[in-house]
Amino acid sequence: MLMGFMHHWPDLCAAMNRPELVDDPFFATDADRLERRDEVVQLIEEWLATFADVHSAVATLENHGIPCAPILSVEETLSYPHLVERGTVRTVDDRLAGEFQIPGMPIKSSAYPEEPGYSAPTLGEHNREILRGFLKRSDVEIEALVEAGVLVSGEY
Repeated sequence: MLMGFMHHWPDLCAAMNRPELVDDPFFATDADRLERRDEVVQLIEEWLATFADVHSAVATLENHGIPCAPILSVEETLSYPHLVERGTVRTVDDRLAGEFQIPGMPIKSSAYPEEPGYSAPTLGEHNREILRGFLKRSDVEIEALVEAGVLVSGEY
């Protein structure tokens, strides 16, 4: 977990049941806490270690109005209820690898399509299109590059 909003220090102290830390001269200001960053990290880590699981720690922090989220592995993101529910986890139907799930774009807006329809190109799939369109190469020049082994394409 990561807490990046320093104005939440009093909220964090309340969550940790350590109200005395709010007025402690060693931790009273943002600058004081930054100066003693290692001590602050140790206090938080020792407190977090008292929880049975990550969900319990997140729930406690949320109950105190502290923005937070667990740090997830890629595998965990695929089954994390919040990410699944909001559509961040996407099912991809890849023409080579088949169907599988991936973490998608977590930031959404009303202008962003639900299913953007991304498709990964195969190796060299757009060689001719790029060489003709952007580099203005002729079919003869492109064919010479293919025959010379400079251009490779295929399903690798």
